[in-house]
Amino acid sequence: RRDGLTEDATADAAAGALSRLASRMEVGSDNTLEGLVRELIKPMIKVWLDENLQRIVEEKVEAEVQRISRMAR
Repeated sequence: RRDGLTEDATADAAAGALSRLASRMEVGSDNTLEGLVRELIKPMIKVWLDENLQRIVEEKVEAEVQRISRMAR
């Protein structure tokens, strides 16, 4: 047993997962944790925007039109 916090099998599994992840990363790409998170979250943000953006824009435009029309009275 190593002098670490995890069992050998756990450490080996984690090292293997990191190796597989590293081998899938493109050369010249942003290989930081921030870059990885950015790439993983892009599809989620796209889905959220597809589902919500139109409604948000309509609500904001309507609110602004109402605000301006109140000023004109």
